[in-house]
Formats: sequence, structure tokens, C-alpha cells
Amino acid sequence: MEITTIITIVKKNKNKLVNIAIIILALIIAAQISKKQTKDMEALVAQSNVEIKKNKVLGDISRLEKKINAYKNLLAEKDPNLTINSIGNIAKETGVNITSIKPEPQQRYPDYIKAPFSLSISTSDYHALGDFISRLETNENVCIVDYIGIKSESPSGALTVNLRVSSVTFMD
Repeated sequence: MEITTIITIVKKNKNKLVNIAIIILALIIAAQISKKQTKDMEALVAQSNVEIKKNKVLGDISRLEKKINAYKNLLAEKDPNLTINSIGNIAKETGVNITSIKPEPQQRYPDYIKAPFSLSISTSDYHALGDFISRLETNENVCIVDYIGIKSESPSGALTVNLRVSSVTFMD
């Protein structure tokens, strides 16, 4: 083909060639915009996932703080007389006789104070003893049985029990 023929064809189809060039240019620009938007969308999804994980952790922290505050209230400072009265009431309810109760020196730990009591009790059977210990450890004053020593008096069947019970108080 000669150059004049090519020039003639180009002149005839000048509008079509310009349109094709514009379409190709528009497609290239659209592809670049699409790539950028895809990258932006992926970054937003990744950031959204990170925020969802952060929110989950913050929710967990909030629930744990509520539990800690509930335990702080439960383990608030108590009057030793209140604890002794509470132990006496539990003993009466369960049919256990307290023969002696003696407060021992408090033990301080970094986060709490443990106030132990030595108890000597007598009871008619193991069921009453079990009920006493169960109620003692589930009492609102939070008592923990640290030690238990049981002696059985064979003729009468009565039990003599030595206990070490501790009341726990949270320190702020």
C-alpha cells in the first residue's frame, strides 16, 4: 500500500480512529482507577478486621473489669467480729457446736489480706460437718477452709474437729 492510500483511509476514518483512541484511553484510565479502588477496598477490609478484633478485645476487657469490680465488692474489707458472728450463725444452722474460736495474725499479700481463725468444733456426724464447711465456704463473707483435722470419739460417735478458716479481703 502506498502512503497516499493510507492517508486517504485515515482521513476517511478519522472520526472512527479518534473514537477508538479515546475508548482505549478511557479503558486504560478506568483500569487504573479500578486497581486503585481495589487496593483501597482491600486496605479498608483489613482495617475493618483489625477494628473488629480490637472491639472484641475491648469487650472482653470490659467484661473482665466488671467481674473484677464484683470480686472487689465481694472481697471488701470486713470486720473480724462480723466474720465470727457469721461463723457462729452457720454453726447454729448446721447443728455444729463451736468450742473455741481464736483469731490469728493477719497475713498481707500484694493484692489481698488473709485473716485466719482457728476453730475447734464438735459435731455428731460427718453430714453436719460437711454441711457446715459447705455453707462456710459459700458464705458471702468469703471464708476459705485452709486446714481441717478430725478426731472421732468412738463410744459416742461424736467428732472433734480443728479447723483453720481464713477470711479474704481485697486491697486497692
